[in-house]
Amino acid sequence: MRDAVVRPPALPVDCAQVADEAALLDGRGGGRRLRLELVTPTRLIERGQLVKADGFTFRALLGRLLERLSALWTRYAGAEPPYDAPALLRLAGEVGIVERRLVWRELFRPSGRHGRLVPMGGLVGSLVLEGELGPFLPWLVWGTLTHVGKDAAMGNGLLRLEAVA
Repeated sequence: MRDAVVRPPALPVDCAQVADEAALLDGRGGGRRLRLELVTPTRLIERGQLVKADGFTFRALLGRLLERLSALWTRYAGAEPPYDAPALLRLAGEVGIVERRLVWRELFRPSGRHGRLVPMGGLVGSLVLEGELGPFLPWLVWGTLTHVGKDAAMGNGLLRLEAVA
């Protein structure tokens, strides 16, 4: 049984470890089929609109993830990220979703600045991706560590990956 408490990694992670994890996923079949679990509410915005379960696309998730990684890479590594975002986003359009089990979980948090409750809900659940996933695996592994979407710094957008045979 999985632990009900989400626990962040206790040790720093480097690019070599992420590459090793991506290679393990690829070797288990994750380069063709991958279960992506949205563990904590994942709130994505695409074209100014909230992405709901029926409108969720791999491209929307990847776009937001690459934006987050780019910001973190620039801020903490002092360099541009080592990927071609436009090329990856073009490829992402070819990835299919063959199983979709997503629901919207509405949550609110108090905001001292706004003096009211503000929404921080998002999608939770899982989906199975199918296609040529190899080019995305390292960045998805980074996403399991950095979270993705709105309120990622507050714990939202935690991802889990599992190869599907």
